[in-house]
Amino acid sequence: MYLLFQIVMSIVIAILVLAVVIATCRIACCLMVLPYVGTVVLLPMLVFERSYSLYYLAQFGPAYAVFPPLPPDLAALPG
Repeated sequence: MYLLFQIVMSIVIAILVLAVVIATCRIACCLMVLPYVGTVVLLPMLVFERSYSLYYLAQFGPAYAVFPPLPPDLAALPG
């Protein structure tokens, strides 16, 4: 299921990028060709795609948890 979700997630990200390029009349494509601008625009999607596997591993027990647990005062905050 993990591999299937990775494939689906990659397809969805590609569709979203293509939709943005088409919606902006290909101006976004010209901006994304520039290395710095393209990385900054795609950074949220790239970080989510890379960190998803770490959160997936954390469900198998505390030995696989990479991120430390939140302190109690931060865990109670909404959002």
